[in-house]
This record gives sequence, C-alpha cells and structure tokens, in this order.
Amino acid sequence: MGLPRHGVYDVMVRRHWIDPRRAVMIEDLPKNLAPAHAMGMTTVLVRTDADWAQDGVDGHHIDHVTDDLVRWLGGVSVA
Repeated sequence: MGLPRHGVYDVMVRRHWIDPRRAVMIEDLPKNLAPAHAMGMTTVLVRTDADWAQDGVDGHHIDHVTDDLVRWLGGVSVA
C-alpha cells in the first residue's frame, strides 16, 4: 500500500468548504495523517496494536495520540 494522495484531501477540502487550519483529521493509520497535517489540519492518531498501523506512529505529522477517542473528545475545548 502506498502513501495517500494529497489530491484526494484537496478535493475533500474544496468540496466541503473546509478550512484546514480549523479542522481535525482523526485516523488509526498514521500515514493517512501526513497529507492532512501538511495542509494545516490538527491530526489525531487513534492508537491500535495492529501490525498494519505501526509504520509512522512517531511521525512529526501526528499532533495528538489517543487510545480512547471518546475520552479524548470529551477533553477538547472548542474556542
């Protein structure tokens, strides 16, 4: 499996009028967070022990890590 294509993220942002600087991308596959981070999105990795999800878990493109998304979202403060 290759890296995600940035163009797909560009289409999503344009189609849904998303300001990447005010958006959060949540994923369990670290490499899928790289394009979102490059666009200015805050990224959240939902940690899993699955072998397929270990590549890139320590990447600079990951802003937050959680193994309990509900608890993490409960602690988010919206400005």
